Amino acid sequence: MKEKIAVCIPTLNEASTIVDTLTRIDRGLHKYFKEYENFIVNADNNSKDKTKFNFFDTPTDSRKIYIGTGNYGKGNNLLSFFNFCKENNINYAATIDSDVKTVEPEWVKKLIDPLTAGDADYVTPVYERNRFEGSTTNHFAFPMIFAFFGDCVRQPIAGDFAFNKKYINHVLAKKILKSTRDYGIDIFMTIHALGGGFSIKEVNLGKKIHSPSFTKIEFMPQQVIESGLEAISQYEPRNYNHKIVKIKTKRCIHPSRKFSHAEKAKKLLNGCLKNLELNQQRFEKIIPGSQAEINYLLNFGNAGNDSWPFLLCKAIDQTRKKSNYKAISLVLAQISLARTIIIWLKSRKLSANEVENEIARQAISTRRYIRSH
Repeated sequence: MKEKIAVCIPTLNEASTIVDTLTRIDRGLHKYFKEYENFIVNADNNSKDKTKFNFFDTPTDSRKIYIGTGNYGKGNNLLSFFNFCKENNINYAATIDSDVKTVEPEWVKKLIDPLTAGDADYVTPVYERNRFEGSTTNHFAFPMIFAFFGDCVRQPIAGDFAFNKKYINHVLAKKILKSTRDYGIDIFMTIHALGGGFSIKEVNLGKKIHSPSFTKIEFMPQQVIESGLEAISQYEPRNYNHKIVKIKTKRCIHPSRKFSHAEKAKKLLNGCLKNLELNQQRFEKIIPGSQAEINYLLNFGNAGNDSWPFLLCKAIDQTRKKSNYKAISLVLAQISLARTIIIWLKSRKLSANEVENEIARQAISTRRYIRSH
């Protein structure tokens, strides 16, 4: 009996992109995994456009499955896909976002090969992104995960992953928050891969270009932060006897300095800073130490101390002690939004390597705080 591979394309109104993504995934499966029984699953939030029709009208060698998930949220799409994999005894699976314009057939090979070879249970990508994208990855998910687990998973909420049957069964047994059913799914997946002791491998996928995501910056980070804090609170910090060394730089920041949403970001920053100034005392009660970071941001990062690594450490600790992670995530998200835009504005003069080194510095600082507590 043939082993089975399934690749998920999660969608919401992606009629304009799904044909190209579907075709490239199918080519990859047909070229590199002919000996397997292959499925391409469109897990869709009941799109109002022609996503479903375009999916079915595109000829493929792989068997196509459509799942209408009903409820909105990328997490609902992927959880439905996990259940499909369990019910159909899928051996190896992957998920690739529909709006990625740089996906190639080789991505399928690179993501799934470590699984079929028995080298990994969970595969994460490394790819180059514009410095003005991936802010929650760079400034929350990566430093928090590195600090807590001691593992350098550089892009833990990248969107394109692969995993085996054992991992799928594990993650389906975990607590699911509403935020996890939305954009908190990626960090949930990676944290439970690390916490569950699964072997993880990073693969280089080159450059990533996708549909603009700036419009999501006001709500997506809070979903990621809330889901991540709750998931990580289920585990114990580890590898604290390891000496902290310089993180080996990975090529994740593209040299481009194109900042197409700069004016919108500046306008948003003004509103963020006003909100932080008005609420700094209330936020200080929720996360002690937040007021120092707010003062740092109000001075545009030019006076005072950068307290972000300390706040991440404090938030993890409070969540593990069963504090209100919803309130904690709200404070972190609002501080993170202002911090992200300030970092963007200041990074325009930096090289790609300098930006990457600053991200690594944050991660190391956060780990030092956690080790000392």
